[in-house]
Amino acid sequence: MTTRRDFLRQSLAFGGAGIALSSLSGMSALAQTGSGYKALVCVYLDGGMDGHDTVIPSDAEGYAEWAGHRKLLLETYTDGSRKREALQSLSAQGDGRSFGMPTQMDSLASLYREGNLAVVANVGPLEAYCTRADTEAKRVPLPKRLMSHNDQDAIWHSCQIEGAKSGWGGRMSDIVGDASSPYAAISLFRNPTFLSGNKTRPFQVPTGEIPRVYGMWDRAFGSEELPSILEEHFTASAAGMDSLLASDYMAAHRLAVEATASLSEMAKGDLTGDEIATGDNDLSAQLAMVAKIISMRAELGLSRQVFFVRAGGYDTHSGQAEKLASLQSQLSAAMSRFYAWTESQGVADSVTTFTTAEFGRTLIPNASGTDHGWGNHHLVMGGAVRGGRIVGTIPPSVEKHQYDFGRGRLIPTISTEQYAGALGRWFGLSEGQLADVLPRYGRFDPNAVTLF
Repeated sequence: MTTRRDFLRQSLAFGGAGIALSSLSGMSALAQTGSGYKALVCVYLDGGMDGHDTVIPSDAEGYAEWAGHRKLLLETYTDGSRKREALQSLSAQGDGRSFGMPTQMDSLASLYREGNLAVVANVGPLEAYCTRADTEAKRVPLPKRLMSHNDQDAIWHSCQIEGAKSGWGGRMSDIVGDASSPYAAISLFRNPTFLSGNKTRPFQVPTGEIPRVYGMWDRAFGSEELPSILEEHFTASAAGMDSLLASDYMAAHRLAVEATASLSEMAKGDLTGDEIATGDNDLSAQLAMVAKIISMRAELGLSRQVFFVRAGGYDTHSGQAEKLASLQSQLSAAMSRFYAWTESQGVADSVTTFTTAEFGRTLIPNASGTDHGWGNHHLVMGGAVRGGRIVGTIPPSVEKHQYDFGRGRLIPTISTEQYAGALGRWFGLSEGQLADVLPRYGRFDPNAVTLF
């Protein structure tokens, strides 16, 4: 039974979300989408996935070094998924080294071998290129608040520390998207800074289905009259109000109601995407909703969209063998099923999915887990991706090499700006526009990361 308190809480929660929405001025004249549609889908691995336990050396010497440093951690794996012979093969690098993924990521390893997924090696925030010697001699500035969850999340997604008001996904949408549409930047997890631009605002949707605003159905609390009263309340005009704050709040609230109602109505059609969701895999449910919204691209009239989905639990200080194996299995299933859907719908070349995380983790375990690191290996998937490659170089699995920040924490050799820039170029931004979107873009070689 729904109580008055439940009703008020849900209404207020909806109103708060509505403040983050932008204008619906373009809704009445949505154009049919042409062949130039593109979507970026950010998969945030919240907590920092262990890159050392994702892309694993498979040549004899490299594996021996890696396994030697990870002896304590490997003893906690009982499924054999990290044995050398069990690794899912990736391609060899030119220096004779080779790599594989654990068995839980077999579907993603297959996409890699098929040329639809690339690994971008050792990515992370940088103020300038640097080595271990540079950091020890303090010759170059380091990113602020390294190894802090909140701050590195912010730096990864906005290129600024915590408190930033916009992210590079939203700023890219400002330039090549339609910031007047609430559907340009869609989140399946809260209203992340990543999707906020100077004009673009994130629009949050749930998994499963898109409901109308609470109470605005055929009946509410058994009353046929109440829904129309609620609709009038939620969409009340702010004209003539003296308070600018109240006026802006009411306007945003009204636009949120209208946007949700419109999307809910469109979602009643015969949409594909449900086939992506599997079991209790929340990430697959989020990507299923992304697919549904992409399938509505013609009705929405957008040529560019940015999406944000999130998978949590990657802060594996303890119990990593059990936790990470399960998470990697879910990640592999969700991403591979989503890619299969894009192929079945003929949009594989138009959708690029990529991972982000606050940081990587230490090569040297603490016993049953790993601690916060810096650089990490990330995955980029899509029909347009030049896959089957490791972009950049994976450092050796030893201590005190030139990119070791201590205990096998990797000093990035590819900056987040280079990673974001490669995605932004595919999305349609020029070099000058990328420099505007990414504050430190000009400090790094833009040609070092070629993904498409």
